Amino acid sequence: MFLHQVKMNWKKYRRLAEMVLLFAAARAYVELRLGWAPLNYLSVLKLALGLLAFTVAWAFLKTFWELGIAYHRKLCTFYAALRKFCREYWSSKAAAV
Repeated sequence: MFLHQVKMNWKKYRRLAEMVLLFAAARAYVELRLGWAPLNYLSVLKLALGLLAFTVAWAFLKTFWELGIAYHRKLCTFYAALRKFCREYWSSKAAAV
């Protein structure tokens, strides 16, 4: 379930990473062909790969956050149900005595 959630979050941000990598590849090609290099093609590629790593990390963190919220809600619901059960149980015992 966790990996499925990561894949769903990754699909949301995948387009951005693809566009940056495409831009880096096109710029590297133009710089090598035309000799125009305001930024080194390796530095642009490093920036693009850094952004790719950031988006993957963001997908993991967002998944942890979403699953953490769901787990917290489930835990709070269980705690509230347990408190209600205990109150009803002990109040019925007190009334029976």
